[in-house]
Amino acid sequence: MRPPLPALASAEARAFLAQPLPEAVFRRAPQSLEEWQSLIARFNALRETAVESLRTRLPVALDTVEIAGVTCHLLTPEGADNDRVVIEFHGGAYVLYAGLSGLGRAFKFALASGLRVIAVDYRMPPSAPHPAATEDALAVYRAVLADHPAARVGVYGTSAGGNLAATMLVAARDAGLAMPAAAVLNTPWMDLTGAGDSLGLFDGIDPALVTYHGLVRAAARLYANGLALDDPRLSPIHADLTGFPPVQIITGTRDLLLSDATRLHMRLLDQGSESELRVYEGMWHGFSDVPEEAQVYDAMTRFLRARMA
Repeated sequence: MRPPLPALASAEARAFLAQPLPEAVFRRAPQSLEEWQSLIARFNALRETAVESLRTRLPVALDTVEIAGVTCHLLTPEGADNDRVVIEFHGGAYVLYAGLSGLGRAFKFALASGLRVIAVDYRMPPSAPHPAATEDALAVYRAVLADHPAARVGVYGTSAGGNLAATMLVAARDAGLAMPAAAVLNTPWMDLTGAGDSLGLFDGIDPALVTYHGLVRAAARLYANGLALDDPRLSPIHADLTGFPPVQIITGTRDLLLSDATRLHMRLLDQGSESELRVYEGMWHGFSDVPEEAQVYDAMTRFLRARMA
């Protein structure tokens, strides 16, 4: 039984939550390479159409470049501050939203913040499972540090992109690289094992992920490439997070991964790092296209700008 609509959420959010859930898509895992490829192509095409529409309406320049051999998309809003840059990692359970289809949040954040954004088009399974994404993320971060002081660099990731941002920061620290000025992890997927109270509480309630027991769990296994899902290189909630930069964590009261966000917040605090947890009333995993999304970009901008010198 679905709960009542959240009284304190925006009218647009309540209207979205009132729609039927796409249960069938998320409760069934692809059973073959062909099924994975078909599902990925379908999701990417739908998102690419939406992003293309967004691109034509927003005053943000888009250039596709290679950084350290990795395809990246440089988004520059009008009047951007060229001294500061934010490296962004898109979501999509480590399988979805390659290319243009993964740039929706990057476009919106670049416009809202006035900051240049490097959106990393990292490699993904089925063709490139772990550790390809982490290798790409670290290579781009290392190259950006060659051109910018760490104090002028921010990191931002959503869902699987939040996982990738965290695993990249662990790898960068272990490689002796300077930490960025700050990081924002939006509804981050920190534990691929499927642990966390919210995964049971919000099963069939979160309209974005719906359930962990289907497509999402299968994507975790596909990405893992044979590693145990609790390996810190896959699930950074289990990693040593000491020495992390200040982190802002975004989630919502209906986010299937709410437990991942709150566990991360507590772990960062316990290990001596600065952490700001923002929990949005009535919001689901990776919520977008509602007024609350603009509130997130405003909070992100203030958090990052205050720490990027």
